[in-house]
Amino acid sequence: MAPTERSSVSEGDIYNIHFVKKAKVVIVRDCSKVDYRIAFNSSVEFGVLHNPEGNILKALDGYKYPKVSDIMAISPLPKAVRATVEFKGTAVENTVEKNEIFIIKEIKPKGNRRYLVVYSVTKSMMKYLFESYTSQELPYHLTSSAVTLAGESTDLSIIASSNFEVEPGRPLLVEIPIDLDIAVQLINIEDGTRKNNSPFSAPFCHLIP
Repeated sequence: MAPTERSSVSEGDIYNIHFVKKAKVVIVRDCSKVDYRIAFNSSVEFGVLHNPEGNILKALDGYKYPKVSDIMAISPLPKAVRATVEFKGTAVENTVEKNEIFIIKEIKPKGNRRYLVVYSVTKSMMKYLFESYTSQELPYHLTSSAVTLAGESTDLSIIASSNFEVEPGRPLLVEIPIDLDIAVQLINIEDGTRKNNSPFSAPFCHLIP
């Protein structure tokens, strides 16, 4: 988002600090080696990229498997699959809906047959797909480009209200990253005078104990 009068911090702005916000983030790295920080509760959706051949273009296009038995033959197993057709089983645990996405867990035998133990992301339940089931493929990649998970972290920010009012009696709430490279000074709420004489100002991160 481009800076605006309401979203930027300027010299002389006055903020009333309310609390410190801690947010868990996942760090992702794109193909240009640029890192991005995405909040755990973000609405951004991700697909699982299966790249057994080390061919990023083919991986982005996806792999198709006519039968569950074809998936079972892969080593290592892919992380997830998406059903392209529905299949009516004898119970909800082995019924498949079109576009249902599964996280693959393991392969288990049952009598003279085997089944794939999966977790249905769509239905939030465990399911069991016999090897004769057909038409599975890796899920659509929901990101606009391939990224690598580089780690996780906790971001700190300050939630404050500014002296700018969105409407009469409703001050603008802002979220300011704690590592923002600015200097601040504390003031007395009663008379607006400087609260600390030494130092006159300090890095913003020093506001957090």
